[in-house]
Amino acid sequence: MQVCTLCCMNPETEQDILNRARDNISTDMLSEWLGAAFNDAPEGASVFFWFLPSIAKYLAQGHEISFCGTELALGRALTTESPIQNWNSEQRTWMQDFATSLLAAQCWQKAPDLDTFLCMLLSGGMSAEMAITCLKQLPLADFAIAMNRDVEQGTLIGSSAFWKPELEQSTRFLASLSDWFQSETLADELLALACQPDASPELMQATAWFPWPLDRRVNTTS
Repeated sequence: MQVCTLCCMNPETEQDILNRARDNISTDMLSEWLGAAFNDAPEGASVFFWFLPSIAKYLAQGHEISFCGTELALGRALTTESPIQNWNSEQRTWMQDFATSLLAAQCWQKAPDLDTFLCMLLSGGMSAEMAITCLKQLPLADFAIAMNRDVEQGTLIGSSAFWKPELEQSTRFLASLSDWFQSETLADELLALACQPDASPELMQATAWFPWPLDRRVNTTS
């Protein structure tokens, strides 16, 4: 399992996992594996990919699978030098479809917290371009309303403690999101939606907030 079994994961738990099919891993087992000290080296990549279907399944079901935060659920892709952006074409297509579906489901929540899931994608090594492609595939009205809810609740993009503004990768990712938020293309698309006779009050408010603010810690000039 490439994790510490001295003080992090119980050896009996490790053996139990090894004796199971990977589609029969419990959330508790997965949380314990994600919370244990891990071999952050290329040798650990195969173990991460073995767990990935379970990670995806429980994220899709809305489970909190990491004691440290959802933002770190895919982090071992990056730490094992297997960032999402370097996966093969089939794997990237799967991840893009999964991320789009996950973000779409979050848009329907009263507290979408899109920041957490975008930070999770960055932590797994997804490029800003791929993340924005996922966002562009969402129904724009749903995405705008979700952004509005997050802004109202103070959950701005860049507000998670797991964003690291001092790191170039985080800065580039957030700057790309900021550029898209401020683009004329997105503004025109939102205006067209807001002008529809059946536009909801919440959509109108989301349009009024545009361009949506990022957390004040975010430096989008780098």
